[in-house]
Amino acid sequence: SFVEVCARLHRTMSRSLLAAAWLVGTSALQLGALWPSTKTANAKSLCRVWEEEARAAALAKDHDRVVEALEELEALAPAPKSLLDSPRLAKKLHGTWRLVATGTPSSGGAVDAAGLRLRPESPPIEVVDVKTGTIANEMRVRDWIVRVAGRFDRGRDGRTTNVEFDEVFVFDAKSGRQLVDNQWIFPMIRKYQPHLLYGKDGNAAWVETTYVGDDCRIGRGNKGGVFFLERVHTD
Repeated sequence: SFVEVCARLHRTMSRSLLAAAWLVGTSALQLGALWPSTKTANAKSLCRVWEEEARAAALAKDHDRVVEALEELEALAPAPKSLLDSPRLAKKLHGTWRLVATGTPSSGGAVDAAGLRLRPESPPIEVVDVKTGTIANEMRVRDWIVRVAGRFDRGRDGRTTNVEFDEVFVFDAKSGRQLVDNQWIFPMIRKYQPHLLYGKDGNAAWVETTYVGDDCRIGRGNKGGVFFLERVHTD
């Protein structure tokens, strides 16, 4: 009868609507599950764009562009406060790094190596060993390689390190022969010119890692310096 036909049609449409609703709901759940990974992938892609922008700006000696790129990176993916507290995350700091740019326009190419103001002929190198808690900055100055070495430990939080430099080494740039191993310079600086190491507030020297990616990182120091470094994948 007409009534039975209408009833069967109603049941068929109801089942179809329920199936459609189930498919829509399932798809929404799947998209929701994928959304965090999509957001993470997009953030990483944006970070890579700004990393390249910082490199290009540094090459062009455009200080304002460098600062803008670094601030974008810090806002997009700030380093976690647990950076040094997690062995997995701390590995991101371990290794050899090359200084690409600083956020200090007045430096004029000079580098403050723990109170020793030097003008390197090539980008300085920083070696961080998380396992031993040691750090060293190396730079070529004329015919010499100057290496400033020391130790670091956890600072006020897990992304801040207190740094204490205590040795200066000088090597012949051509032969690699060690010329100087000096351990009295830093005790003298601490005694007579402590502001060179600790800044005007007199507190311990520290560096805060505000961004760390697979191949780049940003550090801010206690004396107001901002440093953009890239990982070196060789010894």
